[in-house]
Amino acid sequence: MYCGLFFLLTMLFGYMQKTELRKAIRAIKKSISNERKSVAEASLISLLLKNDRIKLSKKIAAYWSLDDEIATHNLVKCLTAEGYEVFLPRINDKELDFFLFTDEVSLVQESSYGIGEPNQGKRLDNNDEFVAIVPCVGLEKDGIRLGRGGGFYDRWLSKCPNAYKIGVAYKEQELQDIPHETFDVTMDETIFA
Repeated sequence: MYCGLFFLLTMLFGYMQKTELRKAIRAIKKSISNERKSVAEASLISLLLKNDRIKLSKKIAAYWSLDDEIATHNLVKCLTAEGYEVFLPRINDKELDFFLFTDEVSLVQESSYGIGEPNQGKRLDNNDEFVAIVPCVGLEKDGIRLGRGGGFYDRWLSKCPNAYKIGVAYKEQELQDIPHETFDVTMDETIFA
């Protein structure tokens, strides 16, 4: 009984810590200037295009960034122009499915979270080998990731045994000692731009 209660209290404390970290990072991201955002976007594109894992991959799972995330719209277009198959997430209930990006016009903007999503099409097989470019609220150099709290990426990545996971974030989002649960998926590589 005491073990179960201790586990529950530990998880609750970790959840509270994560909530406070998310609030702090949200405030930091609001203070990032447009000039700094542009520099980070250019840096991210450059670093990913030179990345050996990206170069060796044919398939990339990326994301269509929200306003408070490091911008990926030009990255997605650039990777597509370079000949990669780039897949973007579509939220189905509480799960993510990734579909092939064809062009910006075909993205559905009325998604439940206001994120541009592909309108179905070719679906990424979770068992394929691919590189996953993963958004983060906070990130440690060793790959521990803090997400938005919905568990979408952790659930999806836990079903992708052959995915090489790259967490990306602004340098301002680098953290230490993020509370880490057994269901949190660790990144294989981190990039701070």
